Parts: sequence; C-alpha cells; structure tokens
Amino acid sequence: MKMGVERSTLLTGYLLLSTLSSTAWGQSMTLGPLEGSGTIDQNTCSTYSVNVTGAVNTAGVTWKACDADSLSSDDQLVSGTIPIDSLSMRTLEFQLCCDNDLKLRGAEQTSDEDIAEVYVRVTKAGQNYETDPFRQIRCVAAQAPPEPNPSPPGGVGDPHIKKWNGQQYDYHGECDLVLTKNPTFRKILGLHVHIRTQIVNDWSYIESVGIKIGWDILEIGARGVYYLNGVRHADLSNGIAGFKVTHTKPNMHKKMMKHIFEVDLRGGEKLMIKSFKNKNLLHVTIEGAKEESFGDSMGLIGNFKEGKMLARDGKTIVVDPNEFGQEWQVRDTEPMIFREARFPQYPQKCVLPSPVSAEESRNLRRRLGESISLEDAQEACADWGDDIEDCVFDVMATGDLELAEAGSY
Repeated sequence: MKMGVERSTLLTGYLLLSTLSSTAWGQSMTLGPLEGSGTIDQNTCSTYSVNVTGAVNTAGVTWKACDADSLSSDDQLVSGTIPIDSLSMRTLEFQLCCDNDLKLRGAEQTSDEDIAEVYVRVTKAGQNYETDPFRQIRCVAAQAPPEPNPSPPGGVGDPHIKKWNGQQYDYHGECDLVLTKNPTFRKILGLHVHIRTQIVNDWSYIESVGIKIGWDILEIGARGVYYLNGVRHADLSNGIAGFKVTHTKPNMHKKMMKHIFEVDLRGGEKLMIKSFKNKNLLHVTIEGAKEESFGDSMGLIGNFKEGKMLARDGKTIVVDPNEFGQEWQVRDTEPMIFREARFPQYPQKCVLPSPVSAEESRNLRRRLGESISLEDAQEACADWGDDIEDCVFDVMATGDLELAEAGSY
C-alpha cells in the first residue's frame, strides 16, 4: 500500500493539491483546496470540488480522481476533460460514494480495498501532474437505526397502564391515583396528572382525568364534560397556566366518535386526553416527553429514565401491581385536583374488584362476549399493534367492540 497508511475497516481517501507550473499550462494555473465533507456515510455519496484558477488554452487537458491502492493499471474512479476556454476560474466537480462494503466507489470503478488513497491527476500532452498535499476523506459505517419509540405512556382501556419504558401492567383498583407528577416541571410550575377509576364487574376504567399545572386545574370527565378551575365548559382560549389547550369535538361525518383534549406543553411535548362520546371511560397519554420536562417524574407510569415501578421513596421497587397501585393512591398531602371528593380517599385504601373464581370469570366473559366472535374482536383491535391481545381481551370481556377504539393507543 502506498504512503505506508495503516489499513482499517474505515475507508480513507486523500486528495493531493498543488500549484501547477506555468510551463504545463502555457500560463500560471493553480488548484485550490478540496471542498466537501471529510466523511462519507455507508451507502451514500458526497460531492467534492476543486477550483482551478487560470485559463486553459491547450486542448486535451484531462483529470482523474484515482485510487492509489488499485491493483489494476487503470486506477481511475472518476475522470473528466477540461475544455479550452478563457475563464480565469472554473470548478472540477465529482462524486465519490461509500458502498455497503465500505469501499470507495466512483462513476467508473470501485476501490479494491477497504482503504483507498485517492489523488487527483491532471494530464496535459502526455505529462501527469498529481495534486499535493494529502487530504483525508473517511468512509463511516452506518449506525444501526434507533429502536422505535414505544407507544406513549399513560392509561387506556380497562385500564392498561403503560410505563415510560413501554412496558405495561393492569391495575383495577377504584380510587384517585397519581398517573405522574413532577414538582420541577418548568422549574417552578410543577405538573400533576391524576386519574379517577371506577370498577365494573371484575375490571375498572378511567372515569376522570385531572391536570394541575401551576395554580390552574383542568378536569376532564366522561363524554367530553370538562371544568377549568371549577367552571364547567369554561373558555379554553387562555389554556392552562399559559399552555394552549385544544378541544376537538366528535364529528359524525368523519366518523370521529371522541372528544380530544390536547394540552400543548411546547417543544413537541403534549398531554392527550380522549373522552369518548358513547363511553364513560377516558384515555390519557403523554407524548413527546423530554427529560428536561419530565426527568423527575414518578407515579403509576414509573420513573422517567427507566420506567421502574418505584415507591414514593424513590428507591424501593414494587413488583406487585396491586401494591404499586396502592402506593400511588393520591395522598391527603397532595393537591385535590378533582372538584368533588369521592370514596375512597386516603387513608382509606383503594377498593379492588371482588375476588371471583376462574370459572365465574370465564362464565361472565363468555356471556358478555357471546355476540362477538374472536375474529371480529381481532379486526376491531387491529390498530393496537403489540398490545392487540389486551384489546381482544377487553372487547371479549365486555362484549363491546367500541372499546377497541376507546382504548387504542
């Protein structure tokens, strides 16, 4: 290999630049520095250019971008001709690419090795002029695509609680619960998101969502009923604590059967609450959350960085969902976000569904789901992605196909 350059899995190229003598060109001519990126990503191309100063007054002047490591006598990657003209400056422009094997590729040839020394050669009347000094161009292996972001954390369905890390669990206790809270949100405002759950048979659902930012409180209930600072259906034009609130109502023509409340926390962060026209249950998610805003968050959806089910002490990991739900029941030391207190309130514990035998549970679900086939449930739940089994279970358990839309992430 020329110039004693050590080989590696990275593709390295060099462009040599020089001042060409006036005897070669018939008058003074120079090559400027190579312009373009110092790296080429795998399976992409990059454009390079060199400014040539001085008129070309002789025919047959050619240039090549060559691979010094090529084992063949014809080592040019790409080439061209400089036409005769009287311009005082022109630009030689060409593309070099990095292929899937991390080898340099031009329009005419591909390098033999995973490292190539590339130089530009100008030829006039059989005499070659090679550029100097070297310029390094590196071919960079493509990074693995990032893991897809999990669906946003929150609570949906009967309810399924999805943590910050995308993992999910169910909690069927009936009480007021801290979905998440961050006292350092926007430094001094603080953010609290509470949910109020209601038991039906051997499962439960989110009946109301309460959001407190700063001194403002937005409470959203079933079928689109909401209160801003205790006022039913108050004007939302000023938002909550200065954050824009958008209320999109159901539209029969567009087959949109839900009220959607979006709290824009800015920077792509938002709270999404869906209240369904013909259902009492609600759906709440946090989208686009960043560590700056939610890094200190804790609650039913875990801690922000890892989604761990941490107790209120921030250290103890709680494994059992029922214990974890009880841990995050709203305490009497926390703000009362909902307008009216409803049993149970701390220190009274959350109420769990009455225990039923496996046989009783199967019979109940069978009776409720008799009118719905498994195929119909699967079709209704098609948009649930990885959580489709949870959706099918909910639909079959309740005998309600519309629950698929109500609970979908």
